Amino acid sequence: MTADFQRVMEEVSGKDLSSFFEQWIYRASLPKLSGTWHYDKKSQVVVMKLNQEQPGAIFKIPVEIGLGAEVKKLFFDQKTQSFTIPVASRPIQVSLDPGTWLLFEGEIQEN
Repeated sequence: MTADFQRVMEEVSGKDLSSFFEQWIYRASLPKLSGTWHYDKKSQVVVMKLNQEQPGAIFKIPVEIGLGAEVKKLFFDQKTQSFTIPVASRPIQVSLDPGTWLLFEGEIQEN
């Protein structure tokens, strides 16, 4: 049973995994993310706004953002959240989860 599996994983890891199991096993939906970004040349930052659009509870998830060849990890735990990311120059492309680590639907567009 899932509860037995959770108990064993908690014993092996030494961590409380209840929030992980609640979020990823017992919940019926996946994160559905959308976002926009723009480059502020004067401040040399990418300003990004992300939204969680799935019905029900908000996921608390780390999200990697690809900024050209550079990858930054952000923690996303609200319905709508803004981020300001320092960069050396305007990225050619910005992508959500470039390493494909996260199970989600989503896209990000330049505005």
